[in-house]
This record gives sequence, structure tokens and C-alpha cells, in this order.
Amino acid sequence: MFCFAARETALLLCIGEAEMNQFKPAETFILHHKTAAMQRLADLVRTGHRFHVSGTVSPEKVQGLAKKFTGLYQTNQTRLQASRQRKTGEASFRLLLQGKPDATEIRWWLLRTDGEMPEAAKKENWADATQRGQHIEWDGYELVRHTREGANNPSWSWRYTKEQEASLRDGLVNAIRTHRDDHLRQLIDSIHRTPGFALAREQVKKMRKLITDEWKRRGRDGAPPEMPGRVGYVQRLADVGHRVGATKDRKRGVRRVK
Repeated sequence: MFCFAARETALLLCIGEAEMNQFKPAETFILHHKTAAMQRLADLVRTGHRFHVSGTVSPEKVQGLAKKFTGLYQTNQTRLQASRQRKTGEASFRLLLQGKPDATEIRWWLLRTDGEMPEAAKKENWADATQRGQHIEWDGYELVRHTREGANNPSWSWRYTKEQEASLRDGLVNAIRTHRDDHLRQLIDSIHRTPGFALAREQVKKMRKLITDEWKRRGRDGAPPEMPGRVGYVQRLADVGHRVGATKDRKRGVRRVK
């Protein structure tokens, strides 16, 4: 609970921590876990931050990068400040960073909403996440919009790119045809470690069926290598990582307070 004297009155106002966080500048935070970062990217695009540029930076230079974007685009605005800015017709910007504590490079994404933007932003090579060929991609995954069965509004989910899905399916078929069962087991383990986003789960289910069907088609003896009983779901993950410039919480990570 935070209390302060109102400027215009003699009242003492008290608000909870959640409300207080609306007035705190956003921390520049490096997420440790890839799946959590994928969720945050989906959150940002879902809330209108559909234009994006991205890259990588060394841990030694990430603080300078964050300061640069903060100065140019006010990426550390509070949610309230960003909301007010959008209401005036101006774009709001967000910076998302991901890297494990021992990473040799940090991934970054700069995202913005539609609206009037500063001159510096006009020089960026923005892609539009809602357009085919411009989706946010990451290590063989892409973020796409889809409509769930029975839902009125579209949502956002990650799936394998067509190229990555084809590569995995070809690998499974080839391993079965050439009797490379050890390699097949490795592929089965790999696809079952796929983050359980809705669209990616459906792709994994189809790959499981492909394994069973191809095994029978090739007349292989016995049953194919054992697969997990089900395809897992991804749970909502907390923002665990470390603040840019901090050393104390870098190795073990801390949970970001929103």
C-alpha cells in the first residue's frame, strides 16, 4: 500500500501496489525463458503492437541499446502513459529482451502500435505481424493470428513455419524408412518438447499420427518407439529474468512485478 498527499487537497490518498505500478516507469528487463518471451510477444501483438523490428546484441552492449530505444521511443513508459499517448494519435513503443544468464547474445524486439511516430522511427525497417511474410519468427516458429472454434474474436498463437514443419515431417519419415530408430526417438523427444501453444500442439498431433501411419505403411515389425501419452499445453508463465544493468539477480533471476 502506498500513500501520498494529493496536491490539490488535504486528503491522504492510498492505493494498492497494482495501481501504483501504473505510475512507475517500466523496467528494462531481460527474460530468461524463451516460452515466456513468446507469450509476451503474443500479448504485445494482440494489444496492437503489430509493427516490429528485431535483432541480437551482446550482453555488454544491451544496456546501451536499451538506453538508446528509451531515449528515442520512450519504451519505458507506464501502461497509463502509453495508453494516453495512443489516445492522442501517437504510436507507443515497447522493447522486449530475452536471453539466459550465460547467453553470449541477447535477442531483442522493438514493437510499436499504429500512429504518428518520431522521425527516428520512420527510418526503421518495420514489418507488420498481421501480414503474410512479415510474421514474427523465432527459431523455426512464427506468430500468427487465428480464430479458435466457437470464438468470436481472433487470437494469436505460435506454430512451426511451413519450412520447419516440412523438415521435421521429412525427418520422421526418412528415419522410419531407413530403420534409424535411435534417430527417430530423438526426433520424437524433440517434437514433444515443442512449446504447447494451440497451433503448435495441432502440428505435433499430426506428426504423431504420421509416425504411426508411416510405420504401418512401411510394414515395420512391432510398434513404433514409445511416445508420451499426450501433447502438453503451455501454462501462463511468469516474467522471470534480470534487470538490465543488474548483477545481483542475473544468475538466479527475479520475477518482474507488473
